[in-house]
Amino acid sequence: VEYTGDIHNPMGKGAIVSVRANPDCPGSETCNIILHDGRIIDFPIQLLAHHSQRNGCEHRILVLDERVSDGDLAQLRAAAAIRKAQEAAKTQAKKESWEQTRAKLLAEYPYLLVGDDIDTAAKNIRALLKRAFPGVKFSVRRERYSTINIRWSGGPDLKEVWAITDRFRLGYFDGMTDCYYLDENNVWATTFGGAEYVFCQREPL
Repeated sequence: VEYTGDIHNPMGKGAIVSVRANPDCPGSETCNIILHDGRIIDFPIQLLAHHSQRNGCEHRILVLDERVSDGDLAQLRAAAAIRKAQEAAKTQAKKESWEQTRAKLLAEYPYLLVGDDIDTAAKNIRALLKRAFPGVKFSVRRERYSTINIRWSGGPDLKEVWAITDRFRLGYFDGMTDCYYLDENNVWATTFGGAEYVFCQREPL
């Protein structure tokens, strides 16, 4: 088979190594595909298309007029096992790095509350701003579903405040796709709280 790929995943060739019934949809079947680079794809068998039906990216999996040998299947399974082991090692390394970063943050900011919710984030923002800009009165309010609005007058400029509060954003909104994307690597927000949107507004005196 040939996987035609998409914007996030490169195309590749491989083979169907097994077919099983789909318990969530009686009468349908799912085929297990392994590509030469070790990627594994579970794909509804009814959505397979013959390569003669190739039409740009309309079909995700194209069936080629080729059969693979037992040796080829063994190589595909070995590639899948290697890729699985590599991904597991990366996941473990990422977990260890995350834990080390979190430990450093907890040691560096013992005066902050620990939690991953928006209320904890708002309280910690107040604490950090009070320490950074004593004498300046900040309004830190939770508004709507996952938004924190920060307002103040006089004192620091927008960039100075944003340097402190930006760490509490859970991700970003992409206007091109009209989607919000979470930052899975934001250890700060996971440790000291976060919100999808954090807005800062410096009002005139």
